[in-house]
Amino acid sequence: MNQDLSRIRAKTSMAADNSEQHKSLGRFLLPSLIVAASFAVRAMALLHWGRGPIESEGAEYARIAENLRHGLGYVGIVTPGTELMFPPLFPLLIASASFFTRNYTLAGRLVSLVFGAFLPLPAFGIAARLFNRRVGFIAAALFILSPLFISLSVTVMTEGPYATLLLSGVYAVLCALECSSLRTWSVVGAVFGIAYLLRPEAVAPFLIAVFFAVTATEDDLVARVRRAAVAILVFLALASPGVAFIYQKTGSLKFETKSSITSPLAVLI
Repeated sequence: MNQDLSRIRAKTSMAADNSEQHKSLGRFLLPSLIVAASFAVRAMALLHWGRGPIESEGAEYARIAENLRHGLGYVGIVTPGTELMFPPLFPLLIASASFFTRNYTLAGRLVSLVFGAFLPLPAFGIAARLFNRRVGFIAAALFILSPLFISLSVTVMTEGPYATLLLSGVYAVLCALECSSLRTWSVVGAVFGIAYLLRPEAVAPFLIAVFFAVTATEDDLVARVRRAAVAILVFLALASPGVAFIYQKTGSLKFETKSSITSPLAVLI
């Protein structure tokens, strides 16, 4: 009798272990398949359309990356002297990729392609959390096959990579609202801090996330304010190089300088 019970327990334990292994494999395999499918579609698009000259904005990013690699500083071709309208992350990524491609145009397209390949992943996560996994699959498929996002994945522009980081930030906020902890809200601050280095517009959705941290989570007010403070501190830690660079060049403490340059031009036009 005892031997039979031991055998039953051993089989039950083995079945539970196998079930956990299958779940763990599924959690890893599904994101991998989504990214692989997205990368394949965008790689084919790059081979078909990713030739010829790049956009004027892309040319500026590529030239900044080239000047950085040659030790000429953060200098482009649009404005004389140091370029302050274009955030630093994209040119730095292009400069890093150029070590492998030996071509700044191809490096810029490659950076956009990698970010674009991961774009369906946060889309799947957001839809699955708000609705269910079936809706998540539909959202991922739409982002994989969307002509707009495929096009952004083969252009040297920040809109495509920013979309990936922005949706990743939204997914991080949903996770933090469900499981509020200092760690999850620090991840929120980190994702939006990186997104800010790509496009300063990330400040606005981050402030909305901080508002949710204070108003849409449980526990007492002190705990909610502490979570928001952690998110802000991590965001500022990552955004501080960009802010310090602007302060060094302009003497003003601000998150971006594009509006101060383009607004007077818009008024004149």
